[in-house]
Amino acid sequence: MYPYLIISVVFVLSRVLSLLAGVEFQWDGLIHGAQIVDPQLLRERLAQSIFYLHSQPPLFNLYLGIILNIFPEHYVSAFRISYLAVGYVLGLGLYELMRCFAVRRGIAVVLTCFFLVNPGLILLENWLLYSHFVICLLCWAAVFLFWYLRDGRARDGAALFAVMAVLVMTHGIFHLCWFGMFWLAVLIARKGSRRQVILVSFLPLMLIFALYFKNLILFGNFTTSRAWMAYNFLEMASKNVPVPLIRQYCLAGEVSPLPCGQVMNGHQEEYRTMLVAWNRQLNVQPTGIAILDQITKPTGKGENWHSARYLRISEYFLSDAVAFLRLHPQGYARTVKRAYAMMFYPAPTDLTFYNRARLQPYENWYNIVFAYQNHLADGGLYKDRLRKWYEFDAMPRDLLSMNLYGAVVLFYLGLLGCGGILLLRGWRQASCGPGYVITLFFMLFNIVYIPVVCNFFAWIGSNRYRFMTEPFNLVILGIILTVLADRVWGRMGYPNLRKKGGAVSLVMI
Repeated sequence: MYPYLIISVVFVLSRVLSLLAGVEFQWDGLIHGAQIVDPQLLRERLAQSIFYLHSQPPLFNLYLGIILNIFPEHYVSAFRISYLAVGYVLGLGLYELMRCFAVRRGIAVVLTCFFLVNPGLILLENWLLYSHFVICLLCWAAVFLFWYLRDGRARDGAALFAVMAVLVMTHGIFHLCWFGMFWLAVLIARKGSRRQVILVSFLPLMLIFALYFKNLILFGNFTTSRAWMAYNFLEMASKNVPVPLIRQYCLAGEVSPLPCGQVMNGHQEEYRTMLVAWNRQLNVQPTGIAILDQITKPTGKGENWHSARYLRISEYFLSDAVAFLRLHPQGYARTVKRAYAMMFYPAPTDLTFYNRARLQPYENWYNIVFAYQNHLADGGLYKDRLRKWYEFDAMPRDLLSMNLYGAVVLFYLGLLGCGGILLLRGWRQASCGPGYVITLFFMLFNIVYIPVVCNFFAWIGSNRYRFMTEPFNLVILGIILTVLADRVWGRMGYPNLRKKGGAVSLVMI
């Protein structure tokens, strides 16, 4: 029991210290977050708003609405407590996942505690968005996948597919195809009990299909987050196109007036005429559904991304993005390149985190490799420099800072390469079993898939998306350290004292 006790003590102490440091729950996204339904609708028309939600998968907003209705006065405290609970469950899941792969207890405890005190995790734990939940769900999906393929218990299979379905219905990056690929892998691996696989996955699979077909019938698209994806894709395609070229494309009718509002100096009248004509083309009729008819949010007065008008606008977002890719592909290439460059910096940097000022001394120590670059940036590395691309480009660098950054990139690429070697050798050795092979593939696939999709279709948050798979990187690191420890232990003449029950002894390395 001592590993769980140590993990619990470290978690509690670190959260108490962060509270004493002044870290507060950053809940303003409830008012201003583009992904979040207006709180007035979540309180008064929760079921209707969730049913007609087209811009985001529904579960996160459903969670917000339930909290707002159960705790109308103390919802901020309820949010914070639930996020803390998720953080603790994440720590337990990471330890269990390491033990699945026979990582030594001491190494597993140290790496788990190291992750739990990561300032990036503390920031996400105090930020009202779905990222914190996704990290926990991904980690436990891997645990249940391993347990089910190893032991064949129906309850583990039911938990696996339930957690994967929750991921699909929480974050748009986890598509129906993502679920289907791993469902098929499990079905093939459990060839002796395929009926059981179908039974335990039937309800989650039907819920996912129901969500996608509902959107197809109501909105004409087989997705869960079309508007959000279209907006981000347009930002990716247009962000690095020179202003004179954007103006030229707009005046020539190559793109809609949408991405041109800030660059039409000297052509204001012509632009207004184009904008009036474009608005007439939208032709969005009232539906009688509040979330679809409201152009702006009642509470925060910001734009309502969940409206029927915005869904119509997303068609122009996509066509404009394709036009920019055709007319100026080098602009998109530069944006993708910058996203990959940002990806390996400490996360998250999607916006200005108010808690960052309270954690900055600790964050600078924890991310010691970036401390020198933070010094060059006059202490501004963790402020807005990584969110605003022009600040990122202008950030001072020298040979030492670039070499330190390169070492971080090589470290992550090295972990990915070692994971690939483990997967290949595990595939060749029947003694490893399908749990080892498919779970390791699940981790490696998501380590690559999640940031790649983000970097090609979203212009911001690449390091946060990379951070979502940080537990998987730590598991691979734990396997490597265990192999090294076992070899040193063996050369000293001591037997391997680790208890059995993990995936493999790893002597194959």
